[in-house]
Amino acid sequence: MMLYHTNDLHDPVFDQEVDHESRYFDNIRELAEGNFSDPGEEFTADATLIPVTDYYGDARAIAVQVDFSTVGTLPDEDVDGWWQLAAAAHDAGDELEVEARLWTCSDWEKDFYASVRLALPNVEDGLGQVEDDITATNLAAVDGFANPLEEYWDPKWRKAHGMTDAEYKARADEVHRKAEAYRTEQGQEHATTSFVPANPYTSPVKRPEAAPAQVDWTHLLTPDPSPRASLFQRGYARGVAGKAMGNVRAPRIDYATVQQCRNIVSSFGGDVTEIDKRGSSLLKALWWVLLIVLSIWALIGLATAPVGLVLTALIVWPFAHHYWTRRKLTAPFGPQE
Repeated sequence: MMLYHTNDLHDPVFDQEVDHESRYFDNIRELAEGNFSDPGEEFTADATLIPVTDYYGDARAIAVQVDFSTVGTLPDEDVDGWWQLAAAAHDAGDELEVEARLWTCSDWEKDFYASVRLALPNVEDGLGQVEDDITATNLAAVDGFANPLEEYWDPKWRKAHGMTDAEYKARADEVHRKAEAYRTEQGQEHATTSFVPANPYTSPVKRPEAAPAQVDWTHLLTPDPSPRASLFQRGYARGVAGKAMGNVRAPRIDYATVQQCRNIVSSFGGDVTEIDKRGSSLLKALWWVLLIVLSIWALIGLATAPVGLVLTALIVWPFAHHYWTRRKLTAPFGPQE
């Protein structure tokens, strides 16, 4: 259920604050990298509003998530207003969605910080936009509503809920057993790309069922006749894989094809349709325009030595490093045979 808050020019109005971003700086940084956003830049993404109970010591809260990664919560003063509508959407088997603007500081290596704002309309407008998708019964579901969103892999969450190391281990083991039982039930116990969740979700809200422990990259990168994937397609596939593997950098897939990217995204529980979206002619054209502009700047730098040589070096170095290190990639990540 998408919500919109725009001005007369139909541009999103990002005037809704989000609290507690500092809890989720790792998530925000990973999202920035996955969206090709450099330090100090902002980017936009669709966010979901998840009503949760008993969350970091709060009786109830509304978590803000982007690509299944929590990036903050609505301020306490806004929870009461949105609680019934968020609970109604959940009861209807859906979620409230809204456009979010995420910004990160200019230096990620020192004191990282970030900010999130939402293009969230007022509650009355929000209800008017989704009233055809919910019923009076859904709205009444706020009575006795409970949706415990466990993040037991997060030390801050464990501390807030008083979970001991022994309880954490027992909880992790239980979820692993459930994952194994689920795969067996689905006839996936012998699948080459099956995996055990490292950070599984246990909320009733729909979530990816698993994250990988061991990944058969050779199988996922089996050569095929489809065209080579674009930078944006490969970046999305790596981002989905890295998130599923526990917020780590996925291996480089510089030579991956479009079908191989689809295989990766599908295996890690991502949205396969994004691969086709990110292979659009417009994105490819924009990439070539960027390369042309950078090339012109580099040439200007060469013509304005010695100061301009610094500009040229800053432009050329990332590309030189990328192509030099790519030479070291081996099977199955090397050139297709």
